[in-house]
Amino acid sequence: MGKHVAKHWVAAARLRTLPLAWSGIILGSLLAAANQQGSWTVFFLCMITATLFQVLSNFANDLGDGLKGTDANRTGEARMVGSGIISAGEMKIAVIITAGLSIVSAAALIAYTYPRLMDNAPLILGLLALASVIAALTYTLGKTPYGYLRLGEIMVFMFFGLVAVGGTYTVTVGRLDLVVLWAGSAIGLLSAAVLNLNNIRDIKNDLSSGKKTVANALGFRFARVYHYVLIILALDCVFVYNWLSNSGFTRNLFLLAIPPLLLHMLKVSKLDKPEDADPLLKELALTTLALAILLGLGHFWG
Repeated sequence: MGKHVAKHWVAAARLRTLPLAWSGIILGSLLAAANQQGSWTVFFLCMITATLFQVLSNFANDLGDGLKGTDANRTGEARMVGSGIISAGEMKIAVIITAGLSIVSAAALIAYTYPRLMDNAPLILGLLALASVIAALTYTLGKTPYGYLRLGEIMVFMFFGLVAVGGTYTVTVGRLDLVVLWAGSAIGLLSAAVLNLNNIRDIKNDLSSGKKTVANALGFRFARVYHYVLIILALDCVFVYNWLSNSGFTRNLFLLAIPPLLLHMLKVSKLDKPEDADPLLKELALTTLALAILLGLGHFWG
């Protein structure tokens, strides 16, 4: 594969979305380590699986939007199928291969952690892994993709937040502590905010192509209000998790992430037009990753 071709596949993988995929894994692993149950092997298996799920989602998204014509006039990163750089047939093969690798990676993770898993955890985790693959494929693919039905934020909340943090904690510790889901909810809400910002950027193009999102239902002004609500609720979830936990003063380390989030919301409030939201996507994704690391370290050190 030449450098020119490789560059296009890297672009299709959309590596700037990986911080969100990693945030839940890192937080779940650190919270497990805070419970004296850390495992580098499990951590790396979770990271590989999450990365494959994210790349699968990005490939499928590129293919689905490309086939539907949604990417014809998209702002921001160029999409490979929509621009004709990668054919739909080539992308279908990539989706199949990545889906297969995702399933193999998830199966290896469950098999490795099986001895420590309690009760019905292996079955539940297996079903969640399968659901993750299906969710990655059906965001924009198929006749009724949920990404076109204003359900994107709900699915992102579930899989980037609850499943990523709760699932990682479970395979590491062997059981799920429901309190951990408050921390997972925080990451899920921030991830949903990233998607909402993406949909704010594409609000005009999505409307013209028939893609229904919460952002284009609310309009440019109120989609930004919705954005603030998602971020504030995420911080509320962190406060609740900290209140329910037994960690010491270092649990407040996450407070260092609040100024960047406030600055981010100020920037969103000053947007003149939807397209200007594009540079803020990477910023919010990295801030989410920072909050996950700070919250996890705060409890690990506490």
